[in-house]
Amino acid sequence: MSTTTTSSEAPAEGDDGTAVEFVVVRPGVVVAGGRDLVEIPAPLVAMGSRVHELDLSSNSLVSTQGLQHFTSLKELTLDGNTISDVSHLPNCPTLKLLSLNKNNVNDLEEFLDIVSTRLPNLTNLGLVNNPACPFFGDEKDYSFYRMRVIYRLPSLMILDSIPVTPAERAESRKRGEFCKINKPVASTKPVSAPVSTYSPLPPPVEAGKAYNSVYTRQSYKYVGKESQGNRFIGNDNT
Repeated sequence: MSTTTTSSEAPAEGDDGTAVEFVVVRPGVVVAGGRDLVEIPAPLVAMGSRVHELDLSSNSLVSTQGLQHFTSLKELTLDGNTISDVSHLPNCPTLKLLSLNKNNVNDLEEFLDIVSTRLPNLTNLGLVNNPACPFFGDEKDYSFYRMRVIYRLPSLMILDSIPVTPAERAESRKRGEFCKINKPVASTKPVSAPVSTYSPLPPPVEAGKAYNSVYTRQSYKYVGKESQGNRFIGNDNT
């Protein structure tokens, strides 16, 4: 299928000469969603610095590889991929909106380190349905997450489609520094239950060993003094 374009951009071709599907809606605005892309096509990467709005949602991207060339973006939509590697996000002070909903970003602190450095003027961020975002989890966890993200990205006005309130911003200044969320470390060691040697049964008889039993009659001497039974019980009755 040929590339659809409404601008003066020439149709893009892949390495094998086949047309690559992406739509130049208008100059600077490119939509390449729902194309089952596993990487950003080279012809699109070549347009990088001329693109201001880019939609790559509903593909099969696992990395942001190639996005480092899109240095003039204002909006970037990556929803519905399987992205876990965000190390190639561009150095882009003009970017205002980054939508990464429904991906596989699992290290919040690493993500914030990259975004705070490369996207210093970001105002709208979406991370819902990522392991790093406890949106559907405990309310307290999500509150801590919001404080941390707002603290690290002070230019944010909207987080996960929820406006940042003045109260949240003030609280994040006070507590955000202490709401750091560490990435869980999965152990590679096999987990085994402790072995107990306790048994309520007597030890087994060793083979070939004889045990002698002794039966005796034991006598008990009654020494009660205060009991009324003293009238009837004497030591000669024992």
